Amino acid sequence: MTHKVYIVAQNIAEARSIGGMVMPFGATYQGFNSAASCIAALNDSKLSKPSLLIVDEKLTGLGGVELVKLCEMGHLNIPSLILVDNDRFEQALDAVSVAHADFVIKPVTEKRLHRSMREILEKTSLSTEVRRLKCQLNEGVAFPNIVGRSKSILSLLSLVERCAHSDMTVLIQGESGVGKEVIAQSLHQLSPRCKGPMVSINCGAIPENLMESELFGHKKGSFTGAVQEKEGQFQTAEGGTLFLDEISELSLTMQVKLLRALQEGEVMPVGATSPVKVNVRLVTATNKHLATCVAEGTFREDLFYRLNVLPLDVPPLRNRGTDVILLAQHFLKKYALKNQTENFSLSESAKQFLLSLDWPGNVRQLENAVYRAAVLSDSQVLSKGDFQFMTNEGIAAAMTAQNSTQWPTLEDMEQQYVGKVVALCDGNLSEAARILGISRSTLYRKLPEHEQIKKPYIVS
Repeated sequence: MTHKVYIVAQNIAEARSIGGMVMPFGATYQGFNSAASCIAALNDSKLSKPSLLIVDEKLTGLGGVELVKLCEMGHLNIPSLILVDNDRFEQALDAVSVAHADFVIKPVTEKRLHRSMREILEKTSLSTEVRRLKCQLNEGVAFPNIVGRSKSILSLLSLVERCAHSDMTVLIQGESGVGKEVIAQSLHQLSPRCKGPMVSINCGAIPENLMESELFGHKKGSFTGAVQEKEGQFQTAEGGTLFLDEISELSLTMQVKLLRALQEGEVMPVGATSPVKVNVRLVTATNKHLATCVAEGTFREDLFYRLNVLPLDVPPLRNRGTDVILLAQHFLKKYALKNQTENFSLSESAKQFLLSLDWPGNVRQLENAVYRAAVLSDSQVLSKGDFQFMTNEGIAAAMTAQNSTQWPTLEDMEQQYVGKVVALCDGNLSEAARILGISRSTLYRKLPEHEQIKKPYIVS
């Protein structure tokens, strides 16, 4: 395979000199005398991308290290060799943290250059092969927790894979139920921080007066009830990823404090006199359009730009085409495995019916609908009729069939469904509440009264 190399030096003569050493390696090269001209070539869609960048650290204007960093920010994933003077090596090493970069001390010899080229290209080739094998093992998708082959979801997953290696903040936007937390988990699992913890917080579920302590921790006696020192979630996530869901629900006061933590790389526990350094990657998510929140004055503009460095938009289920069927089949397999039953399948009529629905609750709604259909069906092959509860006509038909003269109340129907889901979960209230999308306490209140008296439940 012939490799194409971009060489960026202080002038074209130096680029040609290095190019003369590159050609015996069996590679072609293109020389540049500035970072700007190299960037222009990299952004030109008509030009094929190089296999390798060779960059002089001492470029006029934008330096070599800065050029490599920009390539990392653009998710180009092009391996780089940085040519550096011996007395500048430590500074350059401290300045760059790119995974696919190496250093060559000047003056450069052909033998040393070829060895470095071979090592970094082999390393890159190995990484590519690992990703390819992951795709094969996961039926074409390198994300075992994500099901889908539509153009919209594959485009998103490509972006996730490209930006996972970076430590930059990521903002995941999408409607409720599309799977924003699953995307955040994939970012963590594919990142160099995968061996560290991933800590998730729903900003809308924590009272405002407790949020500061939850995020940053507190000292003993710093407020009423602070009977002992507590680490915040920033510290709990040290070395890993902190996921803040529903970030738009943060108060303006907490937004200021979060912005400072991001800018300084440190947090101030409540009641502390000195800050604590933290090393986490921040991933946030929201089902609101944050730019609109900024315009309405409910979200700080400076924090928005700090979070929106790498935006990821998760498509709604209605825009994912036949992924609806793949997801439904996935949930049926999951249900059968959990309940040790025979595998369910979908009839052609059921498939067409599921494809015709709008799914305002997205993947979460589909999962709940599939579980309900499996619970109530008398057959292992689900038909369109098993999903009639998804339509207004189906609800009316169910009422009429149950009692043509005395229709059940909405509460009666709700209790009947709740009871079936609890039975499906073998009395596990936590699992039933997750399927129903409500809290355990709310679920318990919705149980039929005679079932509340029995209390044959598991709370996990």
